[in-house]
Amino acid sequence: MPKKNDFKLDVVSVRLVKDAPIYSEHTFNNPADIAAVMGDCMCQFDREVVCVVNLRSDLKPIL
Repeated sequence: MPKKNDFKLDVVSVRLVKDAPIYSEHTFNNPADIAAVMGDCMCQFDREVVCVVNLRSDLKPIL
């Protein structure tokens, strides 16, 4: 008698929609604009709250 497999993998669909900006109504045109807005937001966090490392596919940091 075959053994029953209770494993189930849910499949989800994501639809991209354009919403209002989360942090600012300002349009981001360059990295300095983004750094200014995120800097204002993140200066209120404790250092233990956030650690983000963006890596390329070869595991080198994106600068």
